[in-house]
Amino acid sequence: MKGKPLSRWIYLIYLLALALLAILACSTYPDLTEGPVNTLGFLGFWITLYGLIIAILEIARTGSVSRQIARAAQAAHNTLKNQIEHGETEACQELINLALQDLTKKKAVSVIIIARIKQVYISRFSKGDAPDLYQDNLDMLDSYEHVAQSRGRRTGPNPMYDTSQYPSANAAASEHPHKLTIDALKRMQNDLLAHTVAKHDYVGEPA
Repeated sequence: MKGKPLSRWIYLIYLLALALLAILACSTYPDLTEGPVNTLGFLGFWITLYGLIIAILEIARTGSVSRQIARAAQAAHNTLKNQIEHGETEACQELINLALQDLTKKKAVSVIIIARIKQVYISRFSKGDAPDLYQDNLDMLDSYEHVAQSRGRRTGPNPMYDTSQYPSANAAASEHPHKLTIDALKRMQNDLLAHTVAKHDYVGEPA
């Protein structure tokens, strides 16, 4: 990896500084360079000192680069994770739309679809900041799953399911046999949309 120009200049500055110190030491203590042995020892000391300084600088620079790489890798991981989460949330929104269409037409919704909607909904709010009716929404889908699984084996209403979901509903829910489930799915859809907007800073399409 090529160093920045500033780092290369630092190496040159240290080299010049050590050279000046070596010249100053030689002029102050001429005995240090008397004879070939003393001269080689004198030069070897300053070369070793320069190498040690360079090694320390390289260790510091490499550590800084490693931290930058780690931060970049973490940022890339978080970006990919957010993209995957965003895609799963969009897919869940589509499943909710399909479920709402079928329920509005009084058609049965696959238990697999209901389970997938619950899975994504739970995963988005499992770490807190759950919506006000979070548990009520999940309980309503649990009730629908129970009805969907037992409807083929039962001729009458399931006692585990709110009777207001059936055609013989009370007056408050008489407009549609699956009104409570539809309302729960709509709330979940709004909750997921609000979560996406808050987390991804979605501002919509330009006008």
